[in-house]
Amino acid sequence: MIISYMKRHLAAAAGAVMLAGAVSGCSEWTEPQSVDIYVPTLETENPELYASYLQGLRDYRSSEHKVVIGKFDNVAAAPAGRAEHLNCLPDSIDYVVLNSPDNLSDAIISEMTEVRDEKGMKTLYEVSYETIETEYKAYLDEWNAAHSSAGTETAEAGEEGTEEGTEGEEGGEETPVEEPQAFNDFLAERTDYYLSLADKYGYDGIVTEYNGVFTGGYLEEAKAELLASETVFFDKVKAWIGSHPQSVFIFEGIPFNMLYDRTFLTDADFLIIAAENSANAESLTFTVEMSLAEDVPADRIIIGVTMPSLTDETSTAGYFSATDENGNSIYAVNGAADWVNIPVSGFGKAGICVDHVQYDYFDINKIYRHVREAIAVMNPSPLN
Repeated sequence: MIISYMKRHLAAAAGAVMLAGAVSGCSEWTEPQSVDIYVPTLETENPELYASYLQGLRDYRSSEHKVVIGKFDNVAAAPAGRAEHLNCLPDSIDYVVLNSPDNLSDAIISEMTEVRDEKGMKTLYEVSYETIETEYKAYLDEWNAAHSSAGTETAEAGEEGTEEGTEGEEGGEETPVEEPQAFNDFLAERTDYYLSLADKYGYDGIVTEYNGVFTGGYLEEAKAELLASETVFFDKVKAWIGSHPQSVFIFEGIPFNMLYDRTFLTDADFLIIAAENSANAESLTFTVEMSLAEDVPADRIIIGVTMPSLTDETSTAGYFSATDENGNSIYAVNGAADWVNIPVSGFGKAGICVDHVQYDYFDINKIYRHVREAIAVMNPSPLN
């Protein structure tokens, strides 16, 4: 009924525009003028009904349902197209994770508040151990490049002064050898930086990512070194959780690879197990089982999948290997939604996480078609 009501008003608006064009065509030529076309929406045509819808949406958040998390590739500048706006995401997405958490535009900051206050959708970002490792490798490359050239110049200067410079050995000061910043110091600084973004922009919480490595073949010394680094990272995360009791905390990664005390993961609202390369339901189950450990809460598992690439036609990520009854490729987000509804022993399925969620905006049939279908499969309407 609401849709037909809006269609009638759209037709009336279009007719008014056509009539205005016909009248102007009968008169003498005039300078072209812009015409404001009014497009009615539920919000403008029936504010009370729209307010009721938003209240129902907020109530839905607190009800028992399968959770949907969307990772969103936001841009530093103001959004240029509708696909870059947070308020264009499907309303039933529970959490949106910004993949670029700093240097947010005023438009995105405003939309973070809008989707939270109106729809109950919460905005998060990642604090990733692996990202900081990558940053440290880049730092070392830059440091080594800068100091290798400086070292060569110092060596050449030293060779020239060997005949005259020996007399300063007794009373002269020895030049200290400069070293790059140690990884754990770098890790501590960058973890503090990432955690500070929550208060800087008013995020609703964080996703802490740690995949680690399997340490079964590690010597004890190597394990101790890795544990020291994990302790730097997770101690800071734990302190942040303690100081932000109302914020969302989600863990993403492979708990089995952690040497740090995993029991603090009981504080996590959800655990995301990434399975972007899984091509069927059996693979999703296997990935989760291989990632968990005995002391990890397994009743709140979110499976992580991705939308297919928009530019790389050779990539199989984002698809299941099977096809549907019409021979069409099955999107991983849809296959994962079906998988979530099938109970298994050993862990509880709480929902899905979709990376590059905004890619689904560009479906030719309906914006966010596959994500909307996945939501409907996991949380079917009682009216259907």
